[in-house]
Amino acid sequence: MSIDVAREARVGEPTVHVEMTNPDDAARACEALSGLGRVERPTERTPTRIGVRTTAGHAAIAPVVRALDEAGVEVEFVEVVSPTLDDVFAAVTGSHLEGAAAMEPAEAP
Repeated sequence: MSIDVAREARVGEPTVHVEMTNPDDAARACEALSGLGRVERPTERTPTRIGVRTTAGHAAIAPVVRALDEAGVEVEFVEVVSPTLDDVFAAVTGSHLEGAAAMEPAEAP
């Protein structure tokens, strides 16, 4: 099995997720964010959500918000999500770690 090291490195990068108020802004948002990392475009299921994979993690929030503001894209909220060990393992091997579900935090009653 060959491993695309560059692809797998991206899997381990945090993603800055942005929720836009208007799905019509998606093209402008993608263009504005293209220089900050690998852009994950909105989908039919999530037309107002865009992601930027970047090694900067939380430090990328300000540049992302500035770029979107300069492009005239109104933002509803921003969050940074870091992949879990299971996410990276699944991307590399195609299967999940044994007991990975048990490792996730339990919901409070």
